[in-house]
Amino acid sequence: PVCNSVGANGADVCNDAPVISASGTFIGSTTGMVNNYNAGSGGCTGYTTNGLDVVYQIELLQGQTVDLTLNRTSSSVDMALYIVTDCSLMSSCVEGVDGGNPEELTYTATSSGTYFIIVDAYTSITPYDFTLNVSVY
Repeated sequence: PVCNSVGANGADVCNDAPVISASGTFIGSTTGMVNNYNAGSGGCTGYTTNGLDVVYQIELLQGQTVDLTLNRTSSSVDMALYIVTDCSLMSSCVEGVDGGNPEELTYTATSSGTYFIIVDAYTSITPYDFTLNVSVY
């Protein structure tokens, strides 16, 4: 299903991040967002992520897998996608990618808990639109 309801856009910070409770396609934008998170050049994407970012959260059980596909739908921004367990600690990144359009990431949870999915960009301060396809199994 396409999720275009309240909260489907994601949030500016992890504390406000909407919960993804099922597989679906989330239509989002970084309009009104700021750069709160940076994976760092030595981080899990391999590049800095100084652009505008949007956050979602998902509950995963140990052994459960999430497939993520991030597509930009406006501008030519260099997007990045990563998953952390603690938004205040970027070293808690469990998986990340910054390799093109689309950005594709698969992660199998090593423990049950809350994970934060961060849609980010290399340097863009210009707002951009995107779709995030989520498949949980």
